[in-house]
Amino acid sequence: MAERDRTEVVLVLVVWVLPLLALVGLLVAADLAVIAGALLAVEVLVAGAVVLARRLPASEAGAGRGWLAPVGMVLVLVALVGVAIVAAQAG
Repeated sequence: MAERDRTEVVLVLVVWVLPLLALVGLLVAADLAVIAGALLAVEVLVAGAVVLARRLPASEAGAGRGWLAPVGMVLVLVALVGVAIVAAQAG
C-alpha cells in the first residue's frame, strides 16, 4: 500500500468513520436506534457511491457518465425519504 493510500485511509477513519460510530453509539444510548440505523444506511449509500465513482475509469471530456452523480444523489434522497417514513411509522 502506497504512503498516499495509507494517509487517505487514516484520514477517512479519523474524520468520517470514528465520529460516525461515536454518534451512532450516542444515538443508540439515547434510545434513538431507528435514527442511528437511518444514519448508518445513508452513510453506507454515500460510501458506496464514492467507491463506485473512484473505481470507474476516467472518461474523455464531454463523453460518458454525466448522469451518474445526479442519479446517485436522487437515490440517496429517495433512501432518506424512505427511512424517514419508516422511522415516522415506527414511532
